[in-house]
Amino acid sequence: MKTSKILIGIAFLILLFLVITQMAGIIWSSKVLFKSVQPHEINYNSFDPYCLLVVKEQKTLGTQLKIKIINDKLYEAGGDYGCHMNYFDDYYSEYIKGEELKKAKVIWEDNGLILEVPMLIWTKNGNDFNKKYRLFIPKECFIGGR
Repeated sequence: MKTSKILIGIAFLILLFLVITQMAGIIWSSKVLFKSVQPHEINYNSFDPYCLLVVKEQKTLGTQLKIKIINDKLYEAGGDYGCHMNYFDDYYSEYIKGEELKKAKVIWEDNGLILEVPMLIWTKNGNDFNKKYRLFIPKECFIGGR
């Protein structure tokens, strides 16, 4: 009887730990899969230059891809403060291994940036990368110390 209560208590504590760490958003590890730095020709007049990162974060109950736009000098110094958003969708991010991101590109414009990533589509003949995700991020979303 005592042993079963102890096991139930241990199981409850483990479950509580999993729930708390997941809800708190604790990131156990992260890996940069893609980086693009703002070219010198583009000037946002606000903490330039910026860099766009696609980062794979390992959380308690799975992985998640994030797009981060932060000051490049801050990033190189180990900082992480800036604009963070979820990568296109969770279904796609579960299957991305980084190969798709080798073909990605960022178009830096005066009014923001466009992240263009090949989209993995399963076909009868195998995988097809002919379609692309295009995500426009206005500069107002990341300038000014956000």
